[in-house]
Amino acid sequence: MGKLSSLVELSLYSNQLTGSMPKALGNLSGLSHMIILQNKLSGEIPSEIGNLMKLTDLDLTDNSFLGSIPPEIGKLKNLVSIKLSFNSLAGPLPTSIGQLSSLVNLIINDNHLTGTIPQTIGELTNLDFLDLDTNSLTGSIPVQIGNLSSLQHLFLGVNLLTGTIPQELWKLSALIELDLASNFLPGLVPPSIGNLSNLYFLNLSNNSLFGTLPPQMSNLTSLGQLFLSANNLFGSLPSIICKGGMPFVFSASNNHFTGSIPESLRNCTSLYKLTLSGNQLSGNISEAFGSYPNLLRIDISNNQLTGELSPSWSGCHSLQRLDFSNNDIIGKIPGSISQLARLGLINISTNYITGEIPRGIGELSFLQYIDMSNNHISGGIPSEIGMLKNLQHLDLSSNKLSGPIPEELGILLR
Repeated sequence: MGKLSSLVELSLYSNQLTGSMPKALGNLSGLSHMIILQNKLSGEIPSEIGNLMKLTDLDLTDNSFLGSIPPEIGKLKNLVSIKLSFNSLAGPLPTSIGQLSSLVNLIINDNHLTGTIPQTIGELTNLDFLDLDTNSLTGSIPVQIGNLSSLQHLFLGVNLLTGTIPQELWKLSALIELDLASNFLPGLVPPSIGNLSNLYFLNLSNNSLFGTLPPQMSNLTSLGQLFLSANNLFGSLPSIICKGGMPFVFSASNNHFTGSIPESLRNCTSLYKLTLSGNQLSGNISEAFGSYPNLLRIDISNNQLTGELSPSWSGCHSLQRLDFSNNDIIGKIPGSISQLARLGLINISTNYITGEIPRGIGELSFLQYIDMSNNHISGGIPSEIGMLKNLQHLDLSSNKLSGPIPEELGILLR
């Protein structure tokens, strides 16, 4: 194959190819596209790849390549796209990467890269997509990243990055997606985050961020997915929730947020997933929440929320998981719960819920997990629970239940 000097495109993707990449591929001087993703190739990427001066597109995704990225890759001045994801590449990202001035996509996520992000990354001024997610990169995010004015997608999550997020990053006003999750980034979320008015996806979870969220977050009117979980943030939840009218995902669990649920959430009919567990939120859930026809999951456990379970939750026809445990919720379980036909998990344990378990619960054929323990529920265990063929977990302990254990529960044995 190394003698095919006129070859322009080499496409071998989605096969079962094994072995190493032949060094002779470096002789394909006319090659512009090398697409060998989704195979079982191993060994190192040969340095001879640096001879392919006409190469514009290099995709070796989803193989088993080892070793470091050869610095000779910096010779390929015409490269527009590099995709090396889902391999076992190690070592540092070569500084020569900064010589690829035409590069638009640099995607090397899910490898074993180490060392720091080179400052020369700032020379890739045409870059649109930078993904170094899920590696072992260390050090600070270089300030030179602020030079990437065309960047729309930045993924640096699941690494070992430290140091405060550089102010220069918050000037990248073209950003649509920003993922810095699961690092060791400290500091405040600065007011300059308001510059990112095109942002749709923001993930800052699992870091060491602290302080209150700046009011300038209200500028992020295009935001559709916001992840802030597992930091040390406090104060009020952001009012930006669901302002854009698009499907909204919001996670802010395991922080120190206080106060009530933002008013913008009540009428957010596009709410898709909501996780606010492990805070000190208060207020009446009957007043804070509305009806969400698209909602799949809600977890507001481990807060200080009050009020009753509203019948309006029956309007959440898509709901699969509901966790209101460890709050101060009172009242009865509404009979309309039987309308949540897709519900797979319900956890309302450790509250002050009274009344009986509705018999309609037996209609929820997808239920796998029920926890209503540590409440004041009375009456008998409804025999209809025996109709739940998929049930794997049932906890009704520490209530005021009476009467016999229904024989129908024996049907649940497998």
